[in-house]
Amino acid sequence: GLPVAIHSYEERAVGAGAAAQAAAFVELSLAGSATRFGVGLHASIITAALLAVCSALNRLLALAPAPERLQWAAAIGGAAITEPSTAD
Repeated sequence: GLPVAIHSYEERAVGAGAAAQAAAFVELSLAGSATRFGVGLHASIITAALLAVCSALNRLLALAPAPERLQWAAAIGGAAITEPSTAD
């Protein structure tokens, strides 16, 4: 597994009634690294929360040195994680 710490988590409703979606916001750190935020938006709050965690993890992994990034990606069964894109 990954040494992930959750520092904050919030949920909000976006919209009203049957058309409302759930927004989840999470702040994570990985092995004592700096924290990064992730956001997920979906009709299901569970899916929104998972999307937020994936978003934050992607941001953390993109900043990690290559050996750690590959080790952590393998630990979560991720595909090859490449260098962050510099394209706009």
